[in-house]
Amino acid sequence: MSDTPQHIIIKTGTDPRNRPEFNAIREEINKINHPARPEVNWGLIESLALTLFRTHGVDLQTAVYYTLARTQKNGLAGFTEGCELLAGMVVGQWDHLWPEQPQARSEILEWFNTRVSNQLRQHDFTRDDLRLVYRAERALQLLYDKLQQVELKRVPRIENLLYLMQNTAKKLESASDAAKAQQTAAPLKMPP
Repeated sequence: MSDTPQHIIIKTGTDPRNRPEFNAIREEINKINHPARPEVNWGLIESLALTLFRTHGVDLQTAVYYTLARTQKNGLAGFTEGCELLAGMVVGQWDHLWPEQPQARSEILEWFNTRVSNQLRQHDFTRDDLRLVYRAERALQLLYDKLQQVELKRVPRIENLLYLMQNTAKKLESASDAAKAQQTAAPLKMPP
């Protein structure tokens, strides 16, 4: 499987818990909390999630696992792609997403927020990341806005990820502006 997934048309899926692909994904994800800390096969999670998307449709839980795997494997680019998928599903298909229970959806998104925040805080952002940061910020803003509009007892703290991307963008913009100013302010050389 290549590092960049093919463009595929996706549909909203139903409960995936009886699917062998989903159960295999869960087995890998459960390694995260295992005391022996076995290595998680992120490539397998990504591959199985894509298979589920093609054959069964996209559900919120699998989309979150997919995004976490893409982030592990491809850093900011994977995170951005995953956030765009999540935003598209939550904004466009909220009434049809599995799980149907609002509390379960909140817990899934809160788990995602916690897991992926830890990964992103370890990422060394550069000016070259700015475009991806903007895309992730936009997707997170859409996700955040939708979560504010729906009725949830406890809204997941997606704004933490949104603020992280906004602050990262500001820092990268400032660094870019400072670098440009430094390039244009060449030292003056006086003739002897």
